[in-house]
Amino acid sequence: MERIISAVPEILQRLDITTVFVIPGSLMEVLSELDEDPKINLVTAYHEEQLGFMAIGYYQMTGRPAAIMVSQGPGETNLTTALACAYREQIPVIVISSFQSDTSRYYFQDTSGTRHSPNVRGIMECVTGTCFQISRELDDKDITEICRSISVTSLPVYIAVDTNKTHDIGIFSRVEKVFQREDDVDIKDFLHSAAQADHTAFLVGNGIRNSAAEILSMLFMYKLPVFTTLKAADIVTSSYAYSGGHVGFMGKPEANEYLAQHCMQLIALGTSLSENTLAKWYRPFSEREGTIVQIGAEQTLEIPGIKYACYHFSVHPDRNAVLGKEISSVSSNGFEQILHSGTAKRCFVLEAYRRPFISTLSLRAGERLLMCGGFGALGSSISMATGAAVGNLDYIYVVFCGDGGFMFSGMTAMNISRLNLPVMIVINVNHEYRTVADSQRKRMGRAVATELVLPGIEYSEQFWNIPTYCARTLEAFEGIFSKFQSERTPVIVCIDDSLYESSI
Repeated sequence: MERIISAVPEILQRLDITTVFVIPGSLMEVLSELDEDPKINLVTAYHEEQLGFMAIGYYQMTGRPAAIMVSQGPGETNLTTALACAYREQIPVIVISSFQSDTSRYYFQDTSGTRHSPNVRGIMECVTGTCFQISRELDDKDITEICRSISVTSLPVYIAVDTNKTHDIGIFSRVEKVFQREDDVDIKDFLHSAAQADHTAFLVGNGIRNSAAEILSMLFMYKLPVFTTLKAADIVTSSYAYSGGHVGFMGKPEANEYLAQHCMQLIALGTSLSENTLAKWYRPFSEREGTIVQIGAEQTLEIPGIKYACYHFSVHPDRNAVLGKEISSVSSNGFEQILHSGTAKRCFVLEAYRRPFISTLSLRAGERLLMCGGFGALGSSISMATGAAVGNLDYIYVVFCGDGGFMFSGMTAMNISRLNLPVMIVINVNHEYRTVADSQRKRMGRAVATELVLPGIEYSEQFWNIPTYCARTLEAFEGIFSKFQSERTPVIVCIDDSLYESSI
């Protein structure tokens, strides 16, 4: 038993993983050993889903995978939403849990799907790329093979350790996914051929990572029309009239208009396009039956008109390879001008929230944007910012979420307070659960929103131990933001809908 448990710290050490997000539970022996390792930073949270999104934010900001340690059963299933997001975004998160091989144990102790308990391993196989189940002593060859498999994947990994001290036989098994796609393409030859085709545009996503400089230089050399996803906004920082052919960001009017009128083939590099994405941003293109070629992203859905090809971009992102130039135009939006003011290095963190705002948010040189999409839960941006700040304290982090999102995931603020992280949580108080209500109104023709009431400001501040403000004017928000930049300590600010549309 002791030798089985000791394999976990050795695996983390070989992978050079220095941050582990944990909720203490069934692997206390491992935690005790890790706690004595000065190279390991243990970060605790209050819910397993928070752990998952914290690990995602950590990776997006540092390019280094983090480990998550949870208890079996409900602890693992609480992770599912975050792991599904990491799976879709191709982020290597390492989940370490335990299981009981003794079937005489009760309910959640048996995670194999018998005794009417959930088949947790089966669930984990759906949202991870590789699953390991360990219940015998591992030799050096076993550990080397585990580390090799983890180091080359860009998908989450699940490691289940048998904590049953009475089990003698033992197993070491692995389930590894291999996506069935077309043959690998040579990216240089492919781009050269695509440059000769008419009515072809490119969509650059966050997945191009280390290959950004090489790929973008080729696209700009050929003066090909290039779109950028919101998550890749900091990879290509440029104006719409960029001489290299950059049309704009996904969802902005310039990009949609070009796609609808001039493009017959869209080549997506390092980003997954789901039916929801196509419906939201590229409806005119999809209705015209344009062809999409998707390279370097997993095939999440079978969508007519999409072709898939494999190109292995580097696993670890290098954020130093940013091309383009600083945007020279000044936004007329007063709220956005305040967000860009000052000299502090900043990172904006948001989920798919307030489409008009995120589709017009422009980045200046040196600014970062982290965005949670796909299967992100309400308020997941708060957890992502927490993990990102744990990984890189050189930035200040401005998190945007709605009042419903904060009520769903606001408990993460306790991590921000406890660690004294440079994070500002901007809560849009629209007084109703509009995420659901907007579509309901269209179908039913009447308002069905549920009114939400946030706790009183004075009580919130006492509970979170974070200064909490309510800004109803741009001047009030500007003062709070300026103070946050100088002090670099946690702050929560509630703002009204009107501030997003305020202009000078």
